[in-house]
Amino acid sequence: MKKIINVLCLISVVFTLVACGTSGVSDGKKKNKKLSDEQSIKNFIKLNLEYTQSEDVEAVLSQTDCTTNNCAEFKSTMQNLFETYDLKYELINVKIKDITSNKAEVIITQKTTKLNGPEFRDNQGEFLHTLIKIDNNWKFKNTKVNKVEYLD
Repeated sequence: MKKIINVLCLISVVFTLVACGTSGVSDGKKKNKKLSDEQSIKNFIKLNLEYTQSEDVEAVLSQTDCTTNNCAEFKSTMQNLFETYDLKYELINVKIKDITSNKAEVIITQKTTKLNGPEFRDNQGEFLHTLIKIDNNWKFKNTKVNKVEYLD
């Protein structure tokens, strides 16, 4: 039995090496492009958090795909939120679920705590962001709330 497990492990390692091998220049370029896109997306998410933390509505809006979203309504919601609350946002985790040349799905975990304002429940949420590339820049297309845990 132990021998079978060792063989399966070896096959798995060999398959992984073949599947992820470095044969051919184009494979390396694709891998570098994917890594570049992944880093670009992570930077985009971090920048969004900075814009949100500094309550910069226009900067947050600039990262949104307004061709598929009601940006006027979104802007109004963000302005009301920023006027009503002073919140602290902390990025816990960023996981790229799927990525192509012009679309990505990113799961983030974020902690939000109230610094000032009316009643608000501190929470940690997991969100699925769908991003699309417009003019070589990532934009938020939509966001789905996967789960929210209240901390109080």
